[in-house]
Amino acid sequence: MNNTLNNILFARLSSRAWNLPVLAHLAENDGCRVSPTAHAVGAGRNIVGQTFSYLAELGMLQRSTGHGHPLRPEFQLTLRGQPVAVWARCFLNGMSEKEWETARRAWTLPVLRLIRNPHTFTELSTTLQPVTDRGLSLCLGRLVEAKLAEKQTFANSRKSNIAVGRGLKIAQDLEATFQL
Repeated sequence: MNNTLNNILFARLSSRAWNLPVLAHLAENDGCRVSPTAHAVGAGRNIVGQTFSYLAELGMLQRSTGHGHPLRPEFQLTLRGQPVAVWARCFLNGMSEKEWETARRAWTLPVLRLIRNPHTFTELSTTLQPVTDRGLSLCLGRLVEAKLAEKQTFANSRKSNIAVGRGLKIAQDLEATFQL
């Protein structure tokens, strides 16, 4: 994918649980309405409608002109959204349901992408502005609990967070796709 997403846009894209599944579904379809998409991804119509609106704000999709009923609009990917949707489909196909339950939470994917190499809490907080300390702490705790990351202490007593096991593979996949 040749689009470069900055930290903020990547965080916004991965900040809502249904963004990536909806994009992945749209990658397989030319245009979609809310109800069929909700059924396909296993989410409620209201949340998928909100997701469509949010993704439209990010410039990933748009209303299809001249198609569908005015009360049941059809949406399609924009040029900007097409490569992101293809990536989302490939990325999600490579994850287990348990891994996705952790990864779908706010800030998880941006943090995981960074900790492929050791990073202190302060380094993460600075790089991922506007993340809050509490949000970052909760995110790191979830990653450690899911055994996707661990805290390590180095010889200089510096405590760092690093992706391990399957978390490292996911982090490497993210790095290969998105540039910071």
